[in-house]
Amino acid sequence: MPRDLLKLYLYGYLNQVHSSRRLEAECRRNVELMLLLGRLYPNHKSIAEFRRLHRDPIVAAGAELVRFARECGLIRGEWIAIDGSKFRAVASIDATRERVELRRYLDKIEKADEEHQTNIDQSAVQAAIEKLKHHPEPDANFMSVRQLGEWPVISAGDRVWL
Repeated sequence: MPRDLLKLYLYGYLNQVHSSRRLEAECRRNVELMLLLGRLYPNHKSIAEFRRLHRDPIVAAGAELVRFARECGLIRGEWIAIDGSKFRAVASIDATRERVELRRYLDKIEKADEEHQTNIDQSAVQAAIEKLKHHPEPDANFMSVRQLGEWPVISAGDRVWL
């Protein structure tokens, strides 16, 4: 029985079926799974309990499956997944525009320094730097999102190696 539940779990992993209730339904619906399990129909509580009690061996079996697939040349392990999550930010339109304008102003001052112009207001530079330091979410940008409308949204572009 544990061997069959491990087969069921690995089947679910490969076919992206993670819910124990969905795995239970697949046991009754999918002919391929019926042959794999020998017409065993575990209920969702048994599947969830097996997963809870045997967490470490299941992870080890999954790692071994990935290792085996790499050795056979089925996967290369070179793909990159990019997380495109969007979150509501604590930034107003005015604060974001002000931050952009401050950056432009500082860039303009840098150019002026390079050209040796002497009409730079040091108090304005110091005030601009302080405003940039105290911004609540400096990475917040505006993105057009249909469900949310025009809200300040942070785009998290984290890369994950697979």
